[in-house]
Amino acid sequence: MTSVFRRLFVVVTVFLASLAVYACSASAPAAGTSGAAGTSGSTEPPFIEFQVQPSSVIVANKAGMPLKDVNLTLRPSRGSSVFQYRLTTMQSSERREIPLAEFKTAGGLPWRGGQPREVGATATDFVGGSREMTQPLEN
Repeated sequence: MTSVFRRLFVVVTVFLASLAVYACSASAPAAGTSGAAGTSGSTEPPFIEFQVQPSSVIVANKAGMPLKDVNLTLRPSRGSSVFQYRLTTMQSSERREIPLAEFKTAGGLPWRGGQPREVGATATDFVGGSREMTQPLEN
């Protein structure tokens, strides 16, 4: 009976020691680290503001400067397709309403309805900087 308790004591001790080593070795994120789930990983505010309506998406340039080569993306709540809409330029503080049917897959299939689960954008500002963001939508 004593050997059973010794074995149990050894197993429990090893388990607790390994747990303590693991807890002490896990490092906290470095100061200044950003990138919560579903964000672009930067601390600056989004450069494009999205308002999803039942039949359209309203986008507004919040970058404070004109943008070029703007690529807007929608991800549906089901499936893995990405629907895109491209804008050549978007002036500072400009707002545009884009019908959901204008968003198409790489194969040319239009948006078929439903609420997107995620919106995103990539663009180049006129200074030459590249911008990228994604934003999950709450249903």
